[in-house]
Amino acid sequence: MILSDEQKASLIDAGIRAPSADNSQPWKYQWDNASELSIWRDAELSGFATDKTFILTDLAIGCVIESIRLKALESKLNAEIVYCPSDESEKIATLVFTSSASNTPPLPNEKANKKVVDETASDRELASYIEARCTDRRFPYKGPVTESESLALAGAVNDKDYALNVYTDKAAIAQFLPSIKEAEQIRFECASLHQELFQTIVFDQPAPDKGMTPAMLSIEPIARPMFRLMATWRTMQKLNKIGTSKMIAMRSVTLPFKLSPAMCVLTTKSTSRIDIIKAGQQMLRFWLKATQLGLSVHPYAAPGVLPLAKPDVGEPYLSRLSNVKRNVDSEVANGQQVIMFFRVGRCAGTPTTSCRRSADSLKK
Repeated sequence: MILSDEQKASLIDAGIRAPSADNSQPWKYQWDNASELSIWRDAELSGFATDKTFILTDLAIGCVIESIRLKALESKLNAEIVYCPSDESEKIATLVFTSSASNTPPLPNEKANKKVVDETASDRELASYIEARCTDRRFPYKGPVTESESLALAGAVNDKDYALNVYTDKAAIAQFLPSIKEAEQIRFECASLHQELFQTIVFDQPAPDKGMTPAMLSIEPIARPMFRLMATWRTMQKLNKIGTSKMIAMRSVTLPFKLSPAMCVLTTKSTSRIDIIKAGQQMLRFWLKATQLGLSVHPYAAPGVLPLAKPDVGEPYLSRLSNVKRNVDSEVANGQQVIMFFRVGRCAGTPTTSCRRSADSLKK
């Protein structure tokens, strides 16, 4: 099959709109031929500190892959995905596109056929929200998140090796908060994690194509001068002596979650690289369903991802991160492991959203 330039551009645009940690966009693409697309990790934007095991890159690329796959379905194309992550190679996956009309043999019974048709229609509907999806770090969120909405969010996950747990009970949400808060606090107490965080923050450009501004992080204007001072590690060390890291964690974790009607937790049975990529695909599916339902979403990666990233942070941080992982995993069922937390609810108006790199800049 030969894809037109317009079809190719539409698929790449869908990938560009996928989320990534700190808006790093750590991927590149290459059209191998008229119907095969390879996705690569960007070596210059991956493998550092909190991405030492490529976990954040793999999650981001999983989101890219699913966004492209859904967009293809919307265009009546099927995308066969061949995963090939390797520490020795930067190539992550290849997508092979075929016409959905020519590549969908009839199933043996009417019920099975109807299920496939319904799932395809649902996925095409998700694709229509790719452009609208965004991170919303504002608070408070309004509620409620209804039982039917909770079921719809959980049902967006379409792989049995993953689960999306939705919590609307305040006590159930509260049991996770100390661990999420601890992980966030460590990011401001460990020099290498602090440095990595502030390298992604852009103070002097209102709309950078990579990274984020204080406005995109929903830092209040009155707090931005102090936030800029925190970018210097020596200053951060001094501020931590008076408990600033604890106050930041309270402001960024405890208060927002307490002022939100729901918490969602994405879990996985396995944390191999392929399974993390697929977790990214499930994350995007949930996020698009939330967007479809008119819900705002704010992700929190640190509690699930930081321990799996195995950063070179030394003690006591490694022990603290191990405790965080143990505690959050103990709260979910059936041996699942936590990958990502999300704050979910409704927030009027439009958040300040991050920008994206151009398609040309992402070419390998």
